[in-house]
This record gives sequence, C-alpha cells and structure tokens, in this order.
Amino acid sequence: MVGTVTKKSRGRRSARSAIEIFDRGARIAILTRQKGRPVISDLVEVSFPPPREEGQTLPPSVKAAAVREALRERGWRLHETVLVLPKNVVTMRLVTLPSTHDAELGEMARFEARKHIPFNVERHVIAYAVLSKEGVEGSRALLVAVDRAALEEPLAVCREARITLASACVSSLALVEALLLDPPADHAQRTFGLANIGWSTVDITIVSGGIVRFTRSGAMGVGRIAAGLEKALGSEVPLTRERLEALDALAPDAFFEGRGRPRRRALAYAVDDFAEQDAAEGEQKSTQAVRLVSTGSGDETAPASASGPGDDVVKWLERIVQEIQRTYTFAAREFDCPQLDTVYLAGVGSYIGNIGEYLERHLRCPVVLLNAPASLEFAAAAGLDLRAAWRELAVTAGAVAGDALPPINLLPPEYTEALEARSRRRSFAMAGALVFLLVVLSMAYAARWLGDQRHQLEFYRSHNSTLVPRVKDLRDKKRRIDILRGIVEDRLSATTVLETISQTDLVTQRKVALVEYYYVKGEGVVIEGQALSHAEIESFVGELEKTGFFDVVVQKGRSPVRLSHGRPEVYRFTLECRFPKGARR
Repeated sequence: MVGTVTKKSRGRRSARSAIEIFDRGARIAILTRQKGRPVISDLVEVSFPPPREEGQTLPPSVKAAAVREALRERGWRLHETVLVLPKNVVTMRLVTLPSTHDAELGEMARFEARKHIPFNVERHVIAYAVLSKEGVEGSRALLVAVDRAALEEPLAVCREARITLASACVSSLALVEALLLDPPADHAQRTFGLANIGWSTVDITIVSGGIVRFTRSGAMGVGRIAAGLEKALGSEVPLTRERLEALDALAPDAFFEGRGRPRRRALAYAVDDFAEQDAAEGEQKSTQAVRLVSTGSGDETAPASASGPGDDVVKWLERIVQEIQRTYTFAAREFDCPQLDTVYLAGVGSYIGNIGEYLERHLRCPVVLLNAPASLEFAAAAGLDLRAAWRELAVTAGAVAGDALPPINLLPPEYTEALEARSRRRSFAMAGALVFLLVVLSMAYAARWLGDQRHQLEFYRSHNSTLVPRVKDLRDKKRRIDILRGIVEDRLSATTVLETISQTDLVTQRKVALVEYYYVKGEGVVIEGQALSHAEIESFVGELEKTGFFDVVVQKGRSPVRLSHGRPEVYRFTLECRFPKGARR
C-alpha cells in the first residue's frame, strides 16, 4: 500500500500517501522518511461544497476540483497513492481453502468468493490474501470483493484530480494496520476488537490469533447525530474534534443545556500499558463480557432513561454497543473466537468525551482509545497537531504506513491495465523523444562538424595561397643548395678530379703539360696535353690510374708537334678517362 507524492518546496520531494473520500469531504495522509524513520508529514482535509439543492449529489468534477485546490494550497502534487474504500461497500469473508499451489489458490479463492456475493457477481472486483497456511488443515484466506459501481465515483474523482492510484484497500483492514504499527503485547494470541466511529460509518473488526476473523460496517457514524449537535452549537459553528470533546457520553444532556461536561476520568487501560494488575482486572471484566455478548442482543445494556435533546445521542451510543456485541457474537459462533479482552477505539467519534468509559461499562471489557504509535514521527503541518488527530487519521495513515497484513488490491483489472498501458505509452513517448533528440543532436553535430571541416579547408586554402611565393623561393634555394652540396661533397666532382690530376709528379715537374680538360659528370673526363716523350705519356697514364678516380684510361691518340722556333719537339696526346660504373651522378 504505497503511493508517491512530491511537494513543490525544497526538502519534500517524494513521499507516500493515501486518500479517503467521504460524502462531505476527503482526507489525505502523507508519509515521508526522515533519517530512516517514517514521519506523518501532513494531513490534508478537504471539504466539499454543499449541494445547491437538498438531496442533490455533487458530481465527481466538483469534488475533484476541491481536492486539487486543497492540495495546491498545501503545496502537494500526488502522483501515485492508495485509495481507502469504506467497509460498507466491500464484502469480506474469512474462509479455509485446501492447501495447494498459489496459482490454484487464486482460482479457488475467486470461486469461493462468488458464494458470498449476493448479486451481480460478474460486476465485482475480487481479491484475496492468504493469512496463514496450516498444513493439512488448509490455508486461511481473506476474500474481498467490491462492486464496480461503488468504485466509479472515487475513481472518477481521483482521475479528474489527476491522482494516479497504486492500489485500493479497505478501511477496516487499514485500521488493523494502524494498530499493528505499534502492536500490543501478545496480540497474536489475543482476541480483540477495533471500532472506527467515522463521520458516515462505523467499522467493527474482530481479530483473533493474529487473523482478521470478521468485520462489519454500518451507516451510523457521527453524522447521525451531527444535526442536533450543530443546532446546539449554532448554525455558524462547525462540528470539530475539539467541540466533540465537549459532548459527554455519560451525560449528553449537559451539552445541549450549555453546561460543561463532568470532569473526565482517566481509563484504567492504555494501549501500551499491560501491567499485571491491569491484566488481572481485564481478565475478570472479560469473563463478565462473555456473558453479556453471548446473548447476541443488547438487553443487558442500560436503557436510556432520559428524554430530551440528548435522547438521540443515547440511542446512537446504545446502537454502537449493540453492533459491537452482535459482531463479536457472530465471530465467536462462526470462527470459535475466544472471549473478547479489549476493544480499541478510533475515528472522529472517539473524541466524544468519556465514550471509552461508556462503552467499557456496557461491553464489560476494557476499551482503549487508539494511541499514536511510537514507531511514527509526526511533523507540524499547517498548525495541525497530527499526533492529537491520530485517532481520526488512523485509517488513512494505516493504509499508507502499515505493512503487517498481506496486501489486497481492489482496483479493477482494466484500471491497472490502463495504467500500465499509459506507463508503456509514456515510456515509448519518452524513448521516442530521446531518440528524436539524439537524431537532432547527431544531425546538429554532423552539420557543425561539416561546417568546421569546410571552414578549416577554406582557411588552409587561403593560407596556402599566401605561402606559394615563399614555397617557390624555398624550393629554388633548396635546388641551389643541392647543386652546391653536390659540387662540394662529390668525390668525382670536376674540381676535385682536376686538382688531383694537377698534383701528379709529371705535371708538377713540368714533364707533362695539360692543354685542355673536358669533364662529363658521371661519365669521365677527356684530357689533352703535351709530353716530351712516349715514355712520359705512359707514365702519366699510370699515375692517372693510381688516383683511383678512373676505371679505364684510354689513349685516343698521340702525335709529334713542333713548337715555336728554338723549342724542342713534343708529343701531343688525348686521354679518355672513364669513371667506374655506379659512380654518383
């Protein structure tokens, strides 16, 4: 029984909630967690506007508008919450089913529930919860059914108020959950009753051995006596919890006569006080109570002797006593319940002065006003004392905070399916939106990337165009440097070869004279010169071969030449010197 709430203020972003819808208004309890502890953070009470005509029913849209306005004023926005259905529109029955598999238990539970639905079985929403498995004796299951017609209005109010329901529970079971938030000692071995006196209805539940045995509800809430009380207070004065305390159940006439009620006496029993003396007294009173309730009638209750303005209140109180007696009598007869040892009281009617003592006298067993559980914290919300209002909000708070009983969900399957379908559509829509956003971002990124690439390309082109003259100049310089490096560093360069030839002994001794020198890069050189004799020419060829520059030295020709008058005869020669193969070019 969990719902989700967000508050449009810092520090209250998520919570759990439950809603009760009545004829005159609605109540919403909001639960949060602070430091790991559950906290009742707020109680939103909604008052519906009065109908324009007597007996007219307000449409769901008007009620939903009031709920939305109340939530808006308090700053809450409900997303998922628990709907609390009144017991008087729900059929409940405790049955024993043969022990079997869980899937078969569901079919058997639905089949058994059809026996207890008076009419329009196909129109009912049926749910069940296995309370205990007792081996060969079978499984104790609680069957719950509600007519879809009873669900139409609350579902319509929640739908128009934009409240998404997570589940729907029953008010009487929610009250048991509220009690078990701070369970009484040995509650699993005891038999006790719970009475929730609300504005419209009174829910009475019998719990024995830790199992909800029987629960009844009747339209006899505080609203039955509200007209007389409001008349006594004046038409302008609303009937509140504080004003109900002025009504004394032991002397109701004092309320109408304007006298203050007698001083309220403290009860001998408290929800968290189980001393040995109290237990002994409770045992004696419980024994007396068995003789009272076993008759199944209210004959032993004190009849109203007064006749006057408080007569309706007395009759109303007697009716509550009678219905509690009848509920227990039926449970004792049908489910073999032990004697009733305590009755826990909650609801707006529990604020009537001395009502606990009144019921205790007539039921002859301890009656305890349901105290706020120690396991819950209560926040200050809009000036409300939530702890003091606990008995009125116990049902709503039990629906949102309790988890002691197996969960029962009375939402129609089609509502749950529609909710799941809407959730799937929302998921698909979100996924589609994300995919669309991803595509748009990808296209934007691609366009940006392409634009950046074009921009960079234009930048490089523009920059390169400005560098073209410089590049050409650098290339020319590089070519010149390469030529110079080839000349300087080349072992077979023309200068190096000529210098080496010029330094040979025959040249330096002037026995051979170089006349012409032809250099062909990578190929060789052609030398034309003059020598005094053939022997000197042969010696010069040998010196050229010793230089290591040439692979082959070939004489192309030699002939005598007479020089000018008075000079000796010489021989003119031509030598072709070839570089080795693979020489650097």
